[in-house]
Amino acid sequence: MLVLQRILIDPEYFRPVKVSVEDLDEDMSVSVNYGAFKQFSEKNFPEKIVFQLAVLKIDFDVPLEPNFKISPKFKRIE
Repeated sequence: MLVLQRILIDPEYFRPVKVSVEDLDEDMSVSVNYGAFKQFSEKNFPEKIVFQLAVLKIDFDVPLEPNFKISPKFKRIE
């Protein structure tokens, strides 16, 4: 798995204004943009937070293997 993380820092306040994580193998990414900073109790906080999700590759009808184990004590309820 190859993952790239980028953090854009505001040089004046030394606060993150954008954080992005990209899965380069799966062509997926998520980013968070922080904007319109306002002072609360003498500290800067973003008033606006925007999430962006990009999925560039979707596979259908592919067998999936879970990355967790189900306890043998588990009983299916129907």
